[in-house]
Order: sequence, then structure tokens, then C-alpha cells
Amino acid sequence: MNTDAITSAQTPAVPTAGDSPERACLDELANQVLACSREDKKTLLYRLLRDLLGENPTDEYGIHNPDGSSYIFLVPPRLHALYHVTPEELAQWQRDLESGEMIPFRETVARLKAMSQ
Repeated sequence: MNTDAITSAQTPAVPTAGDSPERACLDELANQVLACSREDKKTLLYRLLRDLLGENPTDEYGIHNPDGSSYIFLVPPRLHALYHVTPEELAQWQRDLESGEMIPFRETVARLKAMSQ
């Protein structure tokens, strides 16, 4: 598991007394982002995560609450499949890949959702 993690204590929503000018600028930017539409936030989040984690993340990445408890873990699709998919499903996906047929990501997500029900 990746030890890089972000805690909400590192990203407070409200500036505190004595904040540096750079911090005040960051807080102002965060407030502008929070005022954006949900779709714009998703686009920005995608771009930030891609910048932070790279083109092909290979490990889990955790974001934690101030008390150290988990808020969310981001897991690359390959690890997600290894954690939540049966060996039979993985074998079928491998056969699908070997056949040369590309499976749209939305179909993979639909398969994973169906399995969790």
C-alpha cells in the first residue's frame, strides 16, 4: 500500500490566524472550486489525481480524516479487480483481452456493480 496519504488536516476549509499569503491564496482557490458545478469539480478532480498519481497508478492511495481514520482509498482498476473479482471472472476477462475485443470501461464498471448486488 502506498504510504502517500492526504489528511483533511492538511487541507482545512477555513483559514486560521497567521496563515501565509500562499495559504490564503490556496484557500481562495479552494473556495472558487467549491462554487463550481458538480461536473466541473469532477473534471478538476480527474486532472488533479492524474497529475498526483501519474498516468498508470499501480498502488492504493489513501485520504484520511484528521483522526487518522480512512476517508477514502483510491485503487487502480487492476487492484480493484484483484480485490473484488472471482478467479473465474478474472479468467473470463483475460480471455476477452486475448480475443482482441476491447471492453468499454463502462461495461467493466457495470459488471463490478452487478457483482456487488
